[in-house]
Amino acid sequence: MAASVTVLWLVAAFLGGAFSLTCFHCTTNNGDNCNENEKPCLGPLDTCFTTLTEIHQDKQKVPTKQLVKLCREKKSCNQSYTMSFNSTKLYASTTCCETDKCKTIMPSIEDLKKEKDKENTLSCPYCIEFPSTKCNDKDTAKCYGKEDKCVSFTSKEATNTSKVSKWKGCATANLCSMSTVATLPLSHVTTTMFECNHAPSLLPGLLLPVAFGPAMLKLLL
Repeated sequence: MAASVTVLWLVAAFLGGAFSLTCFHCTTNNGDNCNENEKPCLGPLDTCFTTLTEIHQDKQKVPTKQLVKLCREKKSCNQSYTMSFNSTKLYASTTCCETDKCKTIMPSIEDLKKEKDKENTLSCPYCIEFPSTKCNDKDTAKCYGKEDKCVSFTSKEATNTSKVSKWKGCATANLCSMSTVATLPLSHVTTTMFECNHAPSLLPGLLLPVAFGPAMLKLLL
């Protein structure tokens, strides 16, 4: 009986390995494509995932681009998201494929950049602190495009966990459900304490002078 169980376990293990998906695992820091370092996908990871990230900073003429390929869950496929940290803005898009060593279509972020140019009426607590896990919540970041969530997270470099940074700013809502797969503004980072909250509106503050003017005029007359 024990021998039969052992044989069945070995067959199951062999079949599990035989049918696992193999994807490329690579990163480029200039946004170029890559197809190397083949690895099998384990557990719930069931698709080959590609994320293109572009980071713009006001004082930087050329944006920073990063492309990442690895195994991820299919539920996060074909998503686009943005984040704003005042002078730092991030655009990202993902694509997927589901066959061994498949070459995913390169993600595009051009439409995101056009949409994100439009400032909306929301704002969020803002900070970028490095190295630190705490922030000064007195500053605010303006939100753009479809960003309607306030995001807060701590990041650690995968190769040096003592290098930590704290981020707070605006984000699109879908990023909140993608926090474990999102490519963030630092290379090779893991995120902890990822939180999302609804972004408060700037509109009441903007309308206050408009309402205050007629009221003062009535008093003077």
